[in-house]
Amino acid sequence: MHAGPGYSVATIRFYESRNLIFSTRTSGNMRLFPKHTLRRLAIIAAGQRVGLTLAEIADELSELPEAY
Repeated sequence: MHAGPGYSVATIRFYESRNLIFSTRTSGNMRLFPKHTLRRLAIIAAGQRVGLTLAEIADELSELPEAY
């Protein structure tokens, strides 16, 4: 997955460092993100728009099924 519209590489890495999104690594150390990562990014963005902190968003994301 490339950073996609509206998400910089730095943003993706930041969210990953905060365990809001997750990736696996290839043998060449390239990040691979599951398809549902785009959905999680949208949830993070929506939460921030309504004033939630990243900690609050992380709490809510932890309640979702793993593939959401």
